[in-house]
Amino acid sequence: GNGKVLATTGFHGDVLTLTKLLENRVKTYRYDHGKEISTNAFAALLSVTLYTRRFFPFYVSSILGGLDEEGRGAVYRYDPVGSFERVKCAAAGSSGVILQPFLDHRLLEWENLKEEDKVHQMKIGYVADEPVEERALRLSRQQQRENEIPVKYYKE
Repeated sequence: GNGKVLATTGFHGDVLTLTKLLENRVKTYRYDHGKEISTNAFAALLSVTLYTRRFFPFYVSSILGGLDEEGRGAVYRYDPVGSFERVKCAAAGSSGVILQPFLDHRLLEWENLKEEDKVHQMKIGYVADEPVEERALRLSRQQQRENEIPVKYYKE
């Protein structure tokens, strides 16, 4: 739905099946309620959808991102049977165990910045003469290479 991103990793067939199932349930929600599903409601829907398959679970790990009712960023991390938690940042997949500490460290750096430094970096979008997004991507790929983690990228 609008304003939400679902990142899912795992067995590709299960990813496709789960995605189609969620698309249908979101359409049904929109039809029944006459509005888009909220991020919090979608978080619960994903949890219930995964939990109903707990005896033959989807082989997936999911991360949901979006905006909550107050307009703040919301990130949810899921296991294959639907247990979930709201977190500040999340990584999944084969490199998730390496990337999660990296993300936690970067988030801690950001939280420890003075407010005026945060505003300045957000305005210019650069850290040390490198765009923030490019730096994060470069450093995460460097972590993957250093730890020899195979990563496959699929685009649909």
